[in-house]
Amino acid sequence: PIPNPHQMNIVGATSPVTMFFPTANDMTYVSNHVVFGNDRPFDNDYNPLYDRDFELIKYLFAFRASNNQFVTYFGELNTYLDYTYRTLTNNQRNELDAIDATSIQTYNPLYSNRVVTCTDKGRVLVYNTDTREKIYENSFGGMLNACAIEQNDNQMCAVGGFDGTIFIQNIKTAGKRGGTKESENYDKKLTGHFGGISNIRFLNSSYMLSASYDSMIILWDINSQGKIVNSFRDHTSEVSGLDVCDTNGNIFASGSGDTTAKLWDLREKKACVGTFQGCDSSINCIKFLPGRISTIAAGSEDSTIRIFDYRAFKEIGCFRRSENNSINSVFFSKSGCLLFATVSDRQNIFCWDLFGEDPENPVKEFGFDNSDNVPETINVLVRDEEDNLQ
Repeated sequence: PIPNPHQMNIVGATSPVTMFFPTANDMTYVSNHVVFGNDRPFDNDYNPLYDRDFELIKYLFAFRASNNQFVTYFGELNTYLDYTYRTLTNNQRNELDAIDATSIQTYNPLYSNRVVTCTDKGRVLVYNTDTREKIYENSFGGMLNACAIEQNDNQMCAVGGFDGTIFIQNIKTAGKRGGTKESENYDKKLTGHFGGISNIRFLNSSYMLSASYDSMIILWDINSQGKIVNSFRDHTSEVSGLDVCDTNGNIFASGSGDTTAKLWDLREKKACVGTFQGCDSSINCIKFLPGRISTIAAGSEDSTIRIFDYRAFKEIGCFRRSENNSINSVFFSKSGCLLFATVSDRQNIFCWDLFGEDPENPVKEFGFDNSDNVPETINVLVRDEEDNLQ
């Protein structure tokens, strides 16, 4: 870590004019320890954008192309980008001309155009959501219950079954092939749970969390052939819900059959930093509000979704359906304004407006015909800026 002589560690802030700006505080303690090539941050050597790294220029143009309100919110910056464009070479302009609204995905480590699913027959399939092409398929045998794909570079897929075993496969090197022997079907096999795997979440390309019906959560070092870094046993019943904060991989949340939701911080000696009570039945699923480290939604078997906030340390909202169906999965829109959920025994997706006046009734319901052959539990993914359902 960089030694910090100040009590406050603020390096800058956001701005409606420039998107961001550095602090006026003395930041030489950073410049003395951090170097990017020949450039030191927070020194007195200022360069115009056209003299900066071209990848930075491409990122800013991609960000502009991805946001249809950019001119409204960042008018001055938009003018400056247009000026920068005129100072560049023809080849650089050609690269910028090729940028469209999807180019920002190249720079977003949390973006994934891949989705993974598994079946109770032991099959695992990975699809490209842009092309709808199946890019990977494998068969592990046995009943699989949980799966996840690593979001940073999409190289790894993990699946877990009711026998407590977790398999990890590098899908880039495996392609679509499936081995003829069990040992050829996976790169790593992780054992440590005593019950079925209910949930898997990657923290990054090196670490992974798994939750189980044995009431335990395990942190794995997946680069060391499956070393258990830590195990968390604060829940007293099966752990069904698990989610990792999208802005800080050290923070995750869990929900359990003991009717509690818990917030965890891997950096703390006592990892469980908060326990939320108030649910009347088992919690099946849990999800962080996008961009927030302290706000979570917990869906339970009593047909309710409760919003808990660690800063308030209490329940700050409750959404429910009149029918008594167990909540199977929850998800927020990218803006965090809409809440989506699926329930047992219904092939529907329900949507609530978090700022609406009627938490008892969803504002919209998305139905599927039987001919669509969708499973009872639908995992919801909302990805675009306008809160359109995907």
